[in-house]
Amino acid sequence: MTCDPGSGSCVPDPNSAQTRLPSLRGHYALVPLPGLRHGIVGYAPAQKSLVWVEQGSDSQSTTFIAGPAAGDEAGPEGELSAATASASGDTHVAWLRTGDQTLWHAQRVDGKWQRTRVDAVPPKRAARRVAIAVMGNRPAIAFEDAIDGGVGVAVRGTDGVWALEKIPSPAPTVGAATALGGTLALSAAGGALTLATYDVQAGDLVLASRSADGWETARFAGRTGAPDAGDAGLPCALARDVGGALVVTWRDRSRNLVRVARSDGGAVTRKVVTDGTYAVAGRGIERRRVVGTSLAAVVRPNGRVAVAVQDASRARIFVAMEQADGSFKRYPVPDSGRPQLRPTLLARVDGALVVSWLDLEVDGAGAGRLATWVLSVTGESP
Repeated sequence: MTCDPGSGSCVPDPNSAQTRLPSLRGHYALVPLPGLRHGIVGYAPAQKSLVWVEQGSDSQSTTFIAGPAAGDEAGPEGELSAATASASGDTHVAWLRTGDQTLWHAQRVDGKWQRTRVDAVPPKRAARRVAIAVMGNRPAIAFEDAIDGGVGVAVRGTDGVWALEKIPSPAPTVGAATALGGTLALSAAGGALTLATYDVQAGDLVLASRSADGWETARFAGRTGAPDAGDAGLPCALARDVGGALVVTWRDRSRNLVRVARSDGGAVTRKVVTDGTYAVAGRGIERRRVVGTSLAAVVRPNGRVAVAVQDASRARIFVAMEQADGSFKRYPVPDSGRPQLRPTLLARVDGALVVSWLDLEVDGAGAGRLATWVLSVTGESP
């Protein structure tokens, strides 16, 4: 940003590399890279292509993975995508090509993209949402199943061949058929794989775990997932601590709460991250904003959870940082005056957080300019 002498306001700097980034629309992903760098994968509507942006403190590069801008036939490609990084530092991307509704995977090795169509998933089967995780160097891609309903997962074997697996439905609720979907989150640790999704009919957050014996599915929160009794799980996010333990974050829609749960010595502890409460200045009263309609969560190197939360009442974003006493402190994300959408988070090894979001463009038909902010918290208690 730069200061406009005429108005005194902050405006985009036309000479900034940030300003030259392509606008993005829909979901995008933030992935770690060596040397405190990060990459962004998302859909660039102006180019009808899936874009890769690599950023560091003093440099930036932009390339296209799929679509017309990458030399493919007329797009669009990559309107639905997800990305993650393996422990070895390779970036894995999954996307849906909407023209023939085929599922694709790309892996970035030594700076080059290796693209493959996931042939285990027939055309027109993957739809609406995708998520990706990596078990060692074996990618797994979850998607909403347009043919059989529910959620499917394509897993690449050690021989490089993809296999399709079906997520089993949890025990049914009384008087309602199970309908999984609406949101997907996928996380891996070692050879284990965990998927979080939502039962649209019951209003439950559903967790599915994959082991050598197959998939097991259970209701974790919501109307029938004790101990909550409200509609919960839309949206949700998964994260892992340094030991591989799972952290689950979700929105309780009935109570307008953002909640987090994690395993602590074999027991599951649950906390409220935020309820949207704020004080009205000078009036001595409190009110509540609608929070959690979009979420991202990470576990910092010190073991504490950080959650990026969408404030839907104001189209703003804040980061809730876990403190030593287990409470959460809110840090508002700087804004340029434009609506802020779709927060993402990345925990750096130096303890800082990279916060990313879209500054919605006035005439961008839902597209936004990518913005990032590095949040460093000093003077923390152990």
